[in-house]
Amino acid sequence: MMTRYSAHGFDFTDEGFYLNWISTPFAWDWLVSYFGFVWHPLYTVFAGDVHLLRVANIGVTFGLAYWLALSLIALDPPTSATSRLRRHVIASASATVAFALFDGWLITPNYNTLAVQGLTLAAVALILIEKFEGLSRRCSNAYMLLGFAGALVFLAKPSSAAALAPTALTYLWLSGKWNSRGVLLSIAVASGILAIAPYLFGVSIIEFYAKISEGMRLATLLEGGHGLISALRIDHIALTSSQFLIAAAVITICSLAVFLQLAGSKLFSGLSLIICCVMSSICLLFAGGWLDASSFQGFHRRALMLAIPATSVVILLLGRLVRNINTSAVVSWSDLALLSFLPWVAAFGSNNNYWWSAGAASLFWVFAAIVLFQPLVNRDGGWNLVTPVILGAQIITAGLLNQTLSLPYRQPSISAGLAEEVVLAGKGGPLFLSPVSADYLQEAHDKAIRSGFLSGTPLIDLSGRSPGLLYHLGAASVAQPWFIGGYKGSHRLAVATLALESCDRVARSWVLLEPEGPRRIDFSVLTSVGVEFSDYSVVAAWQTQPYVGGYYRRYTQVLLKPHNHVGVENSCKLTRAEAGN
Repeated sequence: MMTRYSAHGFDFTDEGFYLNWISTPFAWDWLVSYFGFVWHPLYTVFAGDVHLLRVANIGVTFGLAYWLALSLIALDPPTSATSRLRRHVIASASATVAFALFDGWLITPNYNTLAVQGLTLAAVALILIEKFEGLSRRCSNAYMLLGFAGALVFLAKPSSAAALAPTALTYLWLSGKWNSRGVLLSIAVASGILAIAPYLFGVSIIEFYAKISEGMRLATLLEGGHGLISALRIDHIALTSSQFLIAAAVITICSLAVFLQLAGSKLFSGLSLIICCVMSSICLLFAGGWLDASSFQGFHRRALMLAIPATSVVILLLGRLVRNINTSAVVSWSDLALLSFLPWVAAFGSNNNYWWSAGAASLFWVFAAIVLFQPLVNRDGGWNLVTPVILGAQIITAGLLNQTLSLPYRQPSISAGLAEEVVLAGKGGPLFLSPVSADYLQEAHDKAIRSGFLSGTPLIDLSGRSPGLLYHLGAASVAQPWFIGGYKGSHRLAVATLALESCDRVARSWVLLEPEGPRRIDFSVLTSVGVEFSDYSVVAAWQTQPYVGGYYRRYTQVLLKPHNHVGVENSCKLTRAEAGN
C-alpha cells in the first residue's frame, strides 16, 4: 500500500510548506524546526524528486521501527525456542504498524515524522542500555546513540526534545541502569552535534539558537496554541460507537487466538491458525482497498491502536487467573512505561488534540504490548504467541490507511484513482494528482510565466493557503515558508515576519491574493512596510479547484506584479525609519 501510492496525492498547504522549507532551508531568519536542513542534502541528491523523498521517509520509518522491534524481541532468554528467522519475521511484521504515522497521507518528510523517527532511535538506545551491563563498549555505543537521537529530535521538534530528556533520565533511574558516565557521554554527543550543526547549516552557534528563539516568539503571535501553557494540557478522546466495536472485536479475537494456542492441543492450535489466517485476509482486504473502512473515520481514530496494549493486558490478567502466570517478576515495567509514554513526548507542544498527535506515534503503544508478552514467551516458549496481537495491530493500521486514502487530508480521494502526472517545480519524477489539481497547477503556472514570472522570484502569498503553488512555480516564498492564514494571529505574524525582510526584497516581491478566500490575509500587512496596492499591476488571475487547500468551493486568485521598485523600497525605508522614531 505504501509503495503503491507513494507517488499519489499532494496537499497544497502542509506538504507545500514542507517542500518550501526543505528546498530552501537557509532562506529564513526564524525557525521553529531545523528539519529542512536535515532533509536538504537528500533533496539535493534526489534532484528535488518528491517521490524519492517520500520513499526515503517511508523506508527510514520502517527501518527504525524494525530495529526497535528486533531489540525488544532479542531480550528473550537464550533458552527460547524462537528461531533467528522467526524473530526477523515478527520484527518486520511489527514494524509495519509504524505506517500509522502516515494517517492523513502527509508522507513528504516533515518535522513530525522526523521527531517520531528520532524518538524511535532513542527507544532503541535505551532498550540496548538496559540490555548491556556496566559501561561496556556496546553500552557506551548505546549511550552515544541516545545522544545522537536526542539531537535529532531537537532539530525536528524542540518541544519534544524538552520532553524526551526527563523521560530518558527517568527511564534510566527506574530500570536501575543509571550510569553517570554514560549519561554524561550522551549529553556530550548531543551537545557536540548541536555545536557542529550550525556550521554545517551555514550559521554561527549564536545565529542557530537565535533563529529558534525568534521562531518561538513569533509562533506565539499566531495564537494557534503553541505556547508553553497550552502545551501543558490534557485533551479529551471521543471514539465513535463503531470504533468501540472495532476495538472490542480486536481485543476479543486476538485474546481468543492466543488462548487457543496456549491450550496446547492440535485442535485448538489449528483453530488459532484459522483465526490468524482470517485476520491476515482482513488486513490484506483493507490494504488492497477491497474492504470498506468508513468505520475508521473520525478525529480520534488513531486511538484505536490502544486496543493492542489493552489486548495484552486482558491476556495477562486472564493468564494469571487460568494458568498462574507470574507477570511481576518478568515484565520490564521500565520498558513498558517508556514505550507507553513516548507518544506523548512526540505530541508535546502540538496545537492539535494530543490524542491525534500521539496516535501518529502509536507504534510505541504496540511495542508496549509486545513487552507485556514477555511472561508468556518465557513460560510457553516462543514469540509466535504474539502473532495474533501483531495481526490485530496490522488490521488497525491497514484500516487507518485505507480510510485516509479515501479521505486524505485536504485532498481528493487517492484510492479513487489519480491519473494526471505532474512534475512539481519541474524537478524529478511525476506525482499523480487529480485532474482538477493538475488543471489548477497548469493554469496558474502558464499564466504566471506569460506574465513574466521567473523561477526564484520572491512572492508574498496573501492567499494564506498556497505554499504548494509557490513551490510549483519555483517562487521564493517571502518571510515564511508558508504565509499561513486562518488563525487569529495570522495578520500579526505576517506583519512581524515582513519586518524581518529587507526593503529591497519586499519591493521586488510579487503578490498572490485570494480576495474572498477562506484563509486570506489582508493587503494591509503590506501597508505596514510602506507598500500600496497602486504599486502593483494585476497581471493574471485563475480559479482554485475543489479540494485545493481543503476547501471544495472555487475561489479567484490574483497575481500582482510590482512596477515601482525604487519608490516602494524608499517608502519601505521611510516607514521603518518613522516607526523606529
